[in-house]
Amino acid sequence: MLQNPLFLFFLVSLVSFPLIFSEARELNVAGEWTPIQNIDDPHVKEIAEFAVSEYFQHEKTMFKLVEVIRGQTQVASGTKYWLLLLVDEMMSMENYEAIVWEKADGSKSLKYFE
Repeated sequence: MLQNPLFLFFLVSLVSFPLIFSEARELNVAGEWTPIQNIDDPHVKEIAEFAVSEYFQHEKTMFKLVEVIRGQTQVASGTKYWLLLLVDEMMSMENYEAIVWEKADGSKSLKYFE
């Protein structure tokens, strides 16, 4: 009689472990880049505007964000944003990649722009 409950527990464990781990992969796990689902989110645009502003403030010229083409996020002591941006460089449209790290306290830093 004792073997049946143990066998049942073992069987339930075998069935449930893959389900638990498959759901964990669906979540934004620390270190994993995941696509941004709503590229039109105002916060994503704010991050993109920050990236363009930070990069071009040293150039002393007027560059304007046209749109965020696509992006990904990564959880890393806050959130890192990788964005592909369309930028208006005085009537010439160019694509740029940017990585912005937004810390948990809300502060931001531009890590890459090219």
